[in-house]
Amino acid sequence: AEGISDNSLFSVSGATVRLGGSDYLEINVATRATIEIYDATGRTVRRFAVPDRGKVMWHFTNYEGKKLPPGVYFITSGGAVVREVKKLILLD
Repeated sequence: AEGISDNSLFSVSGATVRLGGSDYLEINVATRATIEIYDATGRTVRRFAVPDRGKVMWHFTNYEGKKLPPGVYFITSGGAVVREVKKLILLD
């Protein structure tokens, strides 16, 4: 996928996002993986299964489709063994 370095499973279009300024976060995935998003307490708020390299568009919603509040979130990607974590800050 575009914008991913050779040693990274995924990339995001920004580390800090202002709610209301953007409708979604684009997550570029380099290979088959599961993308999981956790809040600061460690609770899984959303999960995406990516069957092949491509993009995930996350609209800052949880499993129920409700917008998440501002805060710190962690985006993880795991293939068979490798796990990568990126921090995301959602601002009001």
